[in-house]
Amino acid sequence: MSHHCPSCGPAAPSLAAEHLASVDVERCPTCRGVWVGATAFGALAAEAARDGVHEEVDESASASHEESVVYRSCPGCREPMNRVHFGHTSGVIVDVCRQHGLWFDHNELARVLAWVHQSGQTQAAPPSARPKAPPRRQPTPLDDLLPISVRNPGGLRFKGVARALLRWLERR
Repeated sequence: MSHHCPSCGPAAPSLAAEHLASVDVERCPTCRGVWVGATAFGALAAEAARDGVHEEVDESASASHEESVVYRSCPGCREPMNRVHFGHTSGVIVDVCRQHGLWFDHNELARVLAWVHQSGQTQAAPPSARPKAPPRRQPTPLDDLLPISVRNPGGLRFKGVARALLRWLERR
């Protein structure tokens, strides 16, 4: 199936099939971005972590820093892809369709593969580099008196708080 470039759009030529390491990828002849299927990327990342995979870096191309965030459409399903900071510490933001694959702008695939080879991480950052979850709220003695909607800060209702407080005061 021939895909269209998520960066250049349907007016651009179709993505051209290439072989990189042991997997097939598709490259845009116009912007030089690369589409890698989800399964193929898993194999490519594992190979890069183990042996290193050489992807040419165009030193003459400046890094593209978009002024505004653009959510690109997946070449497979045309749904908007998620923008993900690959591995949380790579410094590379990639476009991901969980069902179909990843889009790498020009030079991003080379940067990700170099990072994978150096760090040995193929997807997620090590637990020490992941953002820590906020501490859970400690229960208070009033929690048994308050309705559930009041205990949940996201579902705070002031009428429920007032009623619970009045009932508590009446018992005293």
